[in-house]
Amino acid sequence: MLIIPAIDLLGGRAVRLEQGDFARVTDCLPDPIELAYRFVAAGARWLHVVDLDGARSGRWRHLDVIAEIVAAAGVPVQAGGGARDLCTIPELHTLAHRWEVAKLLDQGVHYADIAARTGASTATITRINSWRRFGMGGYRLLLDRRKARSK
Repeated sequence: MLIIPAIDLLGGRAVRLEQGDFARVTDCLPDPIELAYRFVAAGARWLHVVDLDGARSGRWRHLDVIAEIVAAAGVPVQAGGGARDLCTIPELHTLAHRWEVAKLLDQGVHYADIAARTGASTATITRINSWRRFGMGGYRLLLDRRKARSK
């Protein structure tokens, strides 16, 4: 059996709702990234993240936090709560693949090594590096947050 722990996000915090009631909120940890690390350290092989604000509004509200969890966790992450349109499995794999390339670029890994490790084309690596350096696509925000946390 595979148990997938959930991180519910409300106002950017990791919380639990009692029987799904937004009026009965319990804080888990102030930092959802720390909670993700703890779940993985305890043996979680997957994580499930729910954007509760997104679930109420119908639009993603915490994609930056979810992206940070994806980058930090080191295990596959499912996300839900804010999606009202469809994304195919290949599209999700492509997104995860691009985050992996961004992490390797941030570590100073050479393009040829990134291509060998991930199968990404040089054009894709170049495009992600441009986004990363110039703040487009959210990569810069994610990588800046990762750097701030590691200090």
